[in-house]
Amino acid sequence: LVAEYMRLHVEGQLEPIEEFLEAKQTELEGEKLLGLVKQALWKLRLQKLKGLSDVYSAVTLKEAVERAEAGLDEVQLEASLFHLIARGDINAKISKRDGSVSFAPPKTSSAALPKLVQGMEQLVGLAKQISALEMECASSQV
Repeated sequence: LVAEYMRLHVEGQLEPIEEFLEAKQTELEGEKLLGLVKQALWKLRLQKLKGLSDVYSAVTLKEAVERAEAGLDEVQLEASLFHLIARGDINAKISKRDGSVSFAPPKTSSAALPKLVQGMEQLVGLAKQISALEMECASSQV
C-alpha cells in the first residue's frame, strides 16, 4: 500500500491519489495509514497552492482554483491560502472586494538578516583569499 501511494504521490496528480484513497480506505484504516495518507494528500494540495506564488503576481480565486489543480473549491482554496499566509509560507493578500489574490516576494525575517550579512562577509573574505592566492601563483610562475 505504501509503495503504491508513494508512486502516485511522486507523480503529483491529485485525482489518482483520491481514487486510491477511496478504493483502499478499508485497507488503509486496517493498517492505521488512513490519517497519514490524508495528511500527505493535504500537503500536496498546499504545495500546489504555494506554486501559484512562484508563477503569478496576481490571480482571481476562480483562476487559482483552475490553475492550482489542487481539487479545492473557491472557499476551500481561500481558507488554504489563509493557512499558508498565517504560517508564513507565502506572502499574499486576498481581496474580498474583487476576489483576487496578490502574491509578493517572501518576507525576510529580521532574524535572517544577521545570517545573510554574515554569509556575505564570508563570501567577501573568501574572494579576497582567492585573489591573494591567484596573485601568489602568478608571481611564483615568473
